Order: sequence, then structure tokens, then C-alpha cells
Amino acid sequence: DNKDFAYEGSTSRMQNYLIVENLALRLIEHEYNLPIRRNVKFSGSIYNFDCVMENANDLIGLEIKHYLTIDPDYTQVVALHLKRRIHSFLKVCKKYYPEKNCEFELFIVYDKDIELFKKALNSLLKSETEVKIKLRFKEYKTLKKEFGIE
Repeated sequence: DNKDFAYEGSTSRMQNYLIVENLALRLIEHEYNLPIRRNVKFSGSIYNFDCVMENANDLIGLEIKHYLTIDPDYTQVVALHLKRRIHSFLKVCKKYYPEKNCEFELFIVYDKDIELFKKALNSLLKSETEVKIKLRFKEYKTLKKEFGIE
């Protein structure tokens, strides 16, 4: 039955996403050496953020995305969606944390080359100056290998 096949595929995709998110968060937590709060939704924001970290001076938002690949026709659409998420985080920062340095990191994990998307996203975000944005791209198999998962 086709329904079962579709369900299995989406289950597998969800499991891969959970693996990606957990591995990325472990990496981030180790690098920043800050406690992480997962799946944070701020009042007035339409988005949940995968992770928020905070210390006395800084507020860091993190969004993790896992793409098998990105169709070249959709690179701008996906990039604009991510830019909206960054702007939503910026609004949260200005409203609730005006005294903190805000930073937003996009951690993008991919299975197949997404060079066009990387260029589109870099180009779209290079004019952003109100919040420090860190882009990180990592191939799925490389991320798994870093944690000894084959």
C-alpha cells in the first residue's frame, strides 16, 4: 500500500532529522560551553527556535536545518524563509534583551551538494548588520562520523 510506504519514508526522515538535531546541539553545547534551552518560543514570535543559549552578556539563537538537497529553483525561497526567522529572533532580542549582544546561528546539514543555496543564503544575509549571523554548513555523513556513527 502506498500510504504505508509514504509513512515509512517520513518516519525515516524524521528520525534522521532528530539525529541531526541532537548531534548538532551536542556540538554547539560543547563549543559554546553554555547550557542550552531547546525548542524555545518567545511571546509575540511566530517561530520556535531549536535552541537558545544565554550568559550575562550574550543571547544566542540557533536554528538547525537538515536538507537532503535544495532544488535550485527554491534556493531563494528557502533563503528568504531563514531570513524571516533571523528577523523574528532580532525582534525578540530588541524587545526582551536590549542589553545583550545577540547572535543567531544557522546550522545547516545537507546530504547532497547545496552550493547554489550556500551562495544565495550568503548573498541574502551579507547586508544584515543588526544581529551577528553565523552560518555553518556540514555534510550529514561528516557530522555522523564526528560522533563515531557510520
